[in-house]
Amino acid sequence: MEPGHFEPYAGHPWSPFDHLLVSGLSTLFWLGAFALLAWALWRYWQRRNRPMTLAAAEDGLPAIELLRRRYVLGEIDDVTFEQMVEHVLASELSEKSTLNRRMLYE
Repeated sequence: MEPGHFEPYAGHPWSPFDHLLVSGLSTLFWLGAFALLAWALWRYWQRRNRPMTLAAAEDGLPAIELLRRRYVLGEIDDVTFEQMVEHVLASELSEKSTLNRRMLYE
């Protein structure tokens, strides 16, 4: 065999630069995959632990409708449903009265 001649399927010897490039790209790939997984888990955890008021505002549904859904799905019982409905109605009433007072003074 002549110097500088390679057999067809024996492969080409890698230069240090080639090895560094491939290992660097591989490392970047796995770091990116790990970062993406960490980000997805963080988003999932944040959404799961978000207060109900933020979820209601984001869905665009009234709080009463969300309570009805949770009650129908069995997530809350009768007593809790009634207490939460009373609380929501009281808070909506106080918000409306506050808004009316602000409009009177403007």
